[in-house]
Amino acid sequence: MGSVQEKIRHMATVKAARGIIKILPHISEERLLKFPLVRNGLEAVSYYPEGRDFLQSLIIHGRRALGRSSKKCVEKFAENLIVNEFLAAKPKRSLWFLSAIFYRD
Repeated sequence: MGSVQEKIRHMATVKAARGIIKILPHISEERLLKFPLVRNGLEAVSYYPEGRDFLQSLIIHGRRALGRSSKKCVEKFAENLIVNEFLAAKPKRSLWFLSAIFYRD
């Protein structure tokens, strides 16, 4: 992270992820599985029904575990896994894959 603008964007993303994760245990399982992001992720593995079922049960059990976890644990989960790994790392990872010699045609 370099610029002030990037740090502010990161802090705002962390706050948003923490808010979403905080309300997640209060959403029903059926409604959670109908969210577009979740539904698209499950449809991406539609060729493998066992994989889709595994991811679906993982999402449901993860939601239940977040409801039983401490506040600090949930905040760190949102920051470290959701923001740092999925959101912030994706553009960096894509750039690295494009620049890696063994991925060039």
